Amino acid sequence: MRRRLTSLGLLAFLGLGTVAFAQVTGTVNDASNLPEADIEVKVKGTDKVTYTDENGNFNIDAKVGDTLVINGKEFKVTSNNLGALKYTSQENVDLGEVVVVAFGKQRKEAVVGSMSIVDEKVLEKQQATNALSALQGSASGVSIINSGGQPGGNPTIRIRGVGSINASAEPLIVVDGVPFNGAISMISQDMIQSINVLKDAGSTALYGARAANGVILIETKKGKFSSTPQVSFSSQFGVADQAVKMHKRVGSEDFMKYTWEAMKNGNEGGAQFATDNLVTRLGYNPYGTITKPVDINGNLVPGAELLWDTDWENYLIDKSATRREYNVNVDGGNETTMYSFGAGYLNQEGSIVTSRFERTTVRGNIISKPADWLELGLNTLISFGYENGPTQSGNSYQSPIQWINSVSNIYPVYKRDASGNLLFNSLGNNIFDYGQDGDYLVNGTRPIMSNENAYGALLEGYKVTNKRTNVSVSGYAKVNFTDFLSLKSQISYQSYLFDNTSISSNTLGNAASVGGRIEKNRDTQVTKNFVNGLNFDKRFGDHGLRLDAIMELYDYNYETLLAGGKGYITGITTVGGTTSPENIGGAIYRERNLSYMGRASYDYMNKYFLEGTYKKEASTRFKRDLRWGEFYAVGAGWIISKENFLKGSDFISNLKLRGSYGETGNNRTSSYFPYSQDYAAGWSNLNETGLNATALVDDSITWEKQATTNIGLDFGFFKNRITGSVEYYNRASKDLIMGTALAPSGGMGFTSITTNIGSMKNYGIEVNLNTVNVRNDNFEWTTGINVGTVKNEITKLNGAEYIIDGTKRLEVGGDLYEFYIWEYAGVDPTDGAAMWYKDDADGNKVTTKDYSSATRYKQGKSSLPDFEGGFTNYFRYKNFDLNVLFNFSVGAYIYDSTYAGLMNTGASAGYQWSTDINDRWQNPGDITNTPKLTTSQNNYNSTSTRFLFKNDYLRLKALNVGYNFSQRNLQQMGIKGLRIYFQGDNLLTFQSHKGIDPEQSITGTTNSRSYQQRIYTVGFNVKL
Repeated sequence: MRRRLTSLGLLAFLGLGTVAFAQVTGTVNDASNLPEADIEVKVKGTDKVTYTDENGNFNIDAKVGDTLVINGKEFKVTSNNLGALKYTSQENVDLGEVVVVAFGKQRKEAVVGSMSIVDEKVLEKQQATNALSALQGSASGVSIINSGGQPGGNPTIRIRGVGSINASAEPLIVVDGVPFNGAISMISQDMIQSINVLKDAGSTALYGARAANGVILIETKKGKFSSTPQVSFSSQFGVADQAVKMHKRVGSEDFMKYTWEAMKNGNEGGAQFATDNLVTRLGYNPYGTITKPVDINGNLVPGAELLWDTDWENYLIDKSATRREYNVNVDGGNETTMYSFGAGYLNQEGSIVTSRFERTTVRGNIISKPADWLELGLNTLISFGYENGPTQSGNSYQSPIQWINSVSNIYPVYKRDASGNLLFNSLGNNIFDYGQDGDYLVNGTRPIMSNENAYGALLEGYKVTNKRTNVSVSGYAKVNFTDFLSLKSQISYQSYLFDNTSISSNTLGNAASVGGRIEKNRDTQVTKNFVNGLNFDKRFGDHGLRLDAIMELYDYNYETLLAGGKGYITGITTVGGTTSPENIGGAIYRERNLSYMGRASYDYMNKYFLEGTYKKEASTRFKRDLRWGEFYAVGAGWIISKENFLKGSDFISNLKLRGSYGETGNNRTSSYFPYSQDYAAGWSNLNETGLNATALVDDSITWEKQATTNIGLDFGFFKNRITGSVEYYNRASKDLIMGTALAPSGGMGFTSITTNIGSMKNYGIEVNLNTVNVRNDNFEWTTGINVGTVKNEITKLNGAEYIIDGTKRLEVGGDLYEFYIWEYAGVDPTDGAAMWYKDDADGNKVTTKDYSSATRYKQGKSSLPDFEGGFTNYFRYKNFDLNVLFNFSVGAYIYDSTYAGLMNTGASAGYQWSTDINDRWQNPGDITNTPKLTTSQNNYNSTSTRFLFKNDYLRLKALNVGYNFSQRNLQQMGIKGLRIYFQGDNLLTFQSHKGIDPEQSITGTTNSRSYQQRIYTVGFNVKL
């Protein structure tokens, strides 16, 4: 944070003609000329240290000639004349804010591109297993889709929309100047000093091929030169449940009645048939010995009482998960060396029972200046992760969320006898019911997901573990030839190892019949990066010139190995211990990029700024004569508030106009060799080995390209009590890599070929506003809000009329994420049948009860929001502080396939219903939107606008309230700082469509994803 030392009045006392130590007093103010409390003041070269009080005042023993070090800045103590000594500092010294940019740092006022900065103060008010989740609601133009309730997962990140259809749309992540591959969750948030998001080509062009989707720069904590060693320790403990409630589901009694009704409506035998065959259809009878629990009128017979009513959610969802985290950091430095070391441990349980993430992290950073002309730096990061991760999404039997929303309450967790009593094994433990045997069974098997039990699978039937090991080392040497010319060489190495093990029980579940299954998958990623940069930075009077010439070599190696087998002996859970191999596979990929780049920055009077960048890059993802791509950017800035006609304005404190245009490339294709024909090795039915082409490719395939325009206005009013920015961006992508249809005569039996054929654009506006509402010695209140819009438009498909992609239709002029589905027309009140719209022979829109003849329409509704963002309020009263952060999204739509499944017709036995089924059609003349239940019809809940909902939400993402103990009171105990706090995450969610976590997916479809957690945490931070 920028500091100004605006008044340093110094008094020294003379004793008996000898100049002795005196009490030097002063005041430290912040950039807004307000007093700063708890700032360290040190006499250089001694162990004398004090801290400013709540009014920014300090006093310390010092003598003439000493140097005071305040927040790393030095101020000389000099005498004036006899008598009282007056000491002055460089009054109103503006320390200037320096921000991290591509391959270096830059004064913020000189930046002409677009970036969002999330600093340490923002990060510490949130807690996230994955630090990038803290960007949500804090950085404009950044969309974060978290990985659900499994801690340790990586979120999906989009910056200013989606820049590609089939290639990667993920941003490049750079940690301490080095590209980072692997799980970012392996870096503790406590170790991060700042996160900078680069959003336009003017900021990202130097990163070339990997920067088409934006760049996220992470800076870990650093020490300070000439600073006292400081030890900080933090401890947190929290409990968690689901952040939002799931869809409400019917209980066993209603389920039996509704199944009876569906059978009555779907069979010629009507009510009598339904009564006689109800239990037979469901396979289980929760009413025990009462064989016909529902009479011919659809009511429970007298004496019918439930023996069990299983709420699967209570078994599968952990509503009291725990979270523990501990971090320790040691920072300091002398005149030539600064250092920072840290270690952290996290143990967090997920929202699904048995899910857990454990992480241990160690890091170190040393910067040394052994000579005026030489600077050396070393960064290390080592982390180990363990994850017990049951399936978090999808429609398989292994997904607990899918199970909860599919399997009725009438099916028990544990085995019972005919009277409903629990059965126990020889050890006295409950026996899990896998739906295959038992006295209470009628058909012998459960009709839905037989031979499975989601809860039993979590505890004893199916286990998935992930182990991660990350080692990152980087070092640099910087030679200063003069005070304006330097050469910096940096080399880095990162190794990321991912081990996945899946074990299916050999005695329970669907793999028991083959003696169990074991599958192991190992991924190894090794990244090496070498950068040489020559920098010239000098001022010539009012003219400032900075020149950078940089060479980069990037080498990435990825190797995967998969092995699995069936049949194993209990206790021997290795693939080698299986009796029959089932699958063996592996692959090796390598990518290398070579880049030459330059940057020129010029300013006049620190008021007018001009910058240009150029990069020439070669990528092995394209064939030799197409590997080189050329990318550039130009930008300019004008600080209008420095003009004479605005100088001294009481209203305008800062006004800066900036703009940039540039082109970047994207080589993040789905294949490492998209130009090369792929073949599969194997054998034919005649046992002849050989190769078979798997797809048809275009060997002239090359870079996807993006041209980005950005125009921004930064402002500050009333001595920067109000600050902010407004930006417009247009991000145009061309030569998108897509599949295009081939004529039947295309050859080799393929119907499509992948090539560069598409173009699209994303454009929008971003607004950031920050206000200092109240600030005095005892009370402070600040507010911040950021809002961003993004619109998407496909501009070219190379002659193709359209491309169908699931629930979307890609066509020129359309939105990539606009829904293209069948349109629901309601229920026919005469017979309760569902209806849809179709176009008749004359093009008129009419209704039909035949789903197969219904027409798909573009709905004009997209999964992209009209706008999204966040707002925060910070309050401080004396030593108490409160920070509240909300994030929101407005205008997006979501297709809720989970809800669609819960609104089934009863055609498939045993499938659960939503309580909304209560509103179904039952008698002629009923007006409702929910069709009748019937076993003879299963497409009433097929894909249509019936299950397309608006997905607006407002979430209280983080609330942090704490108390800071005064350092002056703690100083006698050797403690420099102590803060205790309560932290709440995802405490409240207000949403237009309930039952799901609103942060689902960019494409706007649900997938039985586990829910994010609501976390209540208490903790403390102490500095020694």
